[in-house]
Amino acid sequence: MTNNLDPDFLLQKQRLRQQVNKRSDRLMDYFLVAYTVAALFFAIFYETWFMALSVSGILLLAYYSVKLALPKSDLYQYVMSAVLGFFGLVYLPDARHVRDALLCIYRQCHAHHLPKLETAATHAYCGIDTPHCI
Repeated sequence: MTNNLDPDFLLQKQRLRQQVNKRSDRLMDYFLVAYTVAALFFAIFYETWFMALSVSGILLLAYYSVKLALPKSDLYQYVMSAVLGFFGLVYLPDARHVRDALLCIYRQCHAHHLPKLETAATHAYCGIDTPHCI
């Protein structure tokens, strides 16, 4: 099989790929900063400072160390995927409180429509202990 593609086309394709990668890297830097700031912001309210600082620090260290150590490799893009996935773990302790609050609001707004047994079953199923909003 021979390659009959125009060399100018291949060069243009390579330049375009480099431009896209450069732009996406810059956007990912902004997203990392935003996730870190959001984790620290939520830590103010839910007192999850240790988790926010340690996980965010480890994730940032992992991403930037791979990116700086292997600048010609695409490995840092795979590490970025893992980093963005693990940033979701930072929000899990905070998400429990959000779930509690949403269930509390739901139960207060719809208490006259739901029988007590259904409310208790929903409460037990979710595993939420929110006696302050009954």
